[in-house]
Amino acid sequence: MPRETIYLRDKSGQELVKGTWKYARGYAPGQPNEGLVEQVEGSPARLADYDDSSWAVCDDLAERNSHGLSFMWYRIKITLPEEVNGH
Repeated sequence: MPRETIYLRDKSGQELVKGTWKYARGYAPGQPNEGLVEQVEGSPARLADYDDSSWAVCDDLAERNSHGLSFMWYRIKITLPEEVNGH
């Protein structure tokens, strides 16, 4: 079975899979956040059906590197093409 690598950090890889990175700050985006002291079982943002329509578009993942302790969610929805590099 042929295998190919698609680099989703690169614009060309994102275009190939029709993907756009989105991001949101905080453990539970759009809600007051108490960070690590909140002691909740899990953020609703981890769920596949979570509504991320209000999240900002991230054109360059390298720009989103943080300094210090922070919490950020990243998502990308992709459509796998039938062929990649002829395979």
